[in-house]
Amino acid sequence: MPTKRATRSGSAPWTPRCGSCCRLARAEVAGHAASAHLGRSVGSAQPGGDAATLSKNHRLGAGVPSPEQTVNDDSKPLRRDRRRFLAASGLALALPGLARARVLAVDHDERQNLSLWYEQAAGPWIEALPVGCGRLGAMVFGRPAQERVQLNIDTLFGGGPYEPDSPAALEALPRVRSLIDEGRYHEASELAGATLMGRPMVQMPYGSAGDLFIETKGLSEAGAYSRWLDLDSALAVTRFTDGKVHHRREVFCSEPDQVLVITLDARGGKLDLDIGYRHPTKDVAYGAVAYGKAEATGAVTLIGAPWDEHEPLHEDLRPTTLVLGEDGDDALLVQGRNIADAGIASALRYAVRVKAV
Repeated sequence: MPTKRATRSGSAPWTPRCGSCCRLARAEVAGHAASAHLGRSVGSAQPGGDAATLSKNHRLGAGVPSPEQTVNDDSKPLRRDRRRFLAASGLALALPGLARARVLAVDHDERQNLSLWYEQAAGPWIEALPVGCGRLGAMVFGRPAQERVQLNIDTLFGGGPYEPDSPAALEALPRVRSLIDEGRYHEASELAGATLMGRPMVQMPYGSAGDLFIETKGLSEAGAYSRWLDLDSALAVTRFTDGKVHHRREVFCSEPDQVLVITLDARGGKLDLDIGYRHPTKDVAYGAVAYGKAEATGAVTLIGAPWDEHEPLHEDLRPTTLVLGEDGDDALLVQGRNIADAGIASALRYAVRVKAV
């Protein structure tokens, strides 16, 4: 990715008041914009690494466009009404792996409402905290050194439109009927399964729009760690300390504006960040979901991850259809295709635009 640098000298504390997930929008919060846009033409990429370096108190917006929408109206403020948070909280309660988290109503600290919270970063995918608005969503891992936010879109299945017909069905049908009339049911079942069923005999797998990685440079520790999903506000929060620096990250998603907003704050210090992207692929080992072991499986560690956990971007596996480039000031645009599966060629395209503000 091209290297992007943004600087800002701090921001006032704020409390977002919106529903829960990701699209092309701008948010004016405490005098600062948090925006995400897609569908714009890709600017010429400038030399640089796969990174974006930011200073203290920055927000990142990541979005994906509706199939019919490619250009966004930047003048529309993000509405912070959280009455539609139920989609995200319902999803959180429906994930069986999240049963390991503590669900408590507490009177102290910032967890004043009903929250789902951990005292360690997510290891396997199922331990990540979900935010979403129905069409768009994200899984937040809460890792201090390298935060991972997996993005998804509701229609991003594998393959593409196809006719599930069986060319041999018409010719085989009389024989299947004859076998049934003769009471040879097992043979009839075998022949019907081989000739009458549609092809392919599987549903297309549900995919993702890839992983956004936010690497924080220069961390020496991650003390007083906690992360939680506030089920009242649909806000995912990660908090830890590095010496005298207090880090806080918030992730929420707006249903009206379809934008995912990530707030990064380092009180008592500053942030030096690299932004990376990993494309969705079946070749990447995302780790098992089994519990009770401590060894690593695939790319992640079971039952929580250490604070300095890192996953590779798998740049060597990137397909030629994946395009990463610069799109305006402090913005990165990713354009890709879904995966092929079960003999059905990929036919869907997606785009993710990340903007530092």
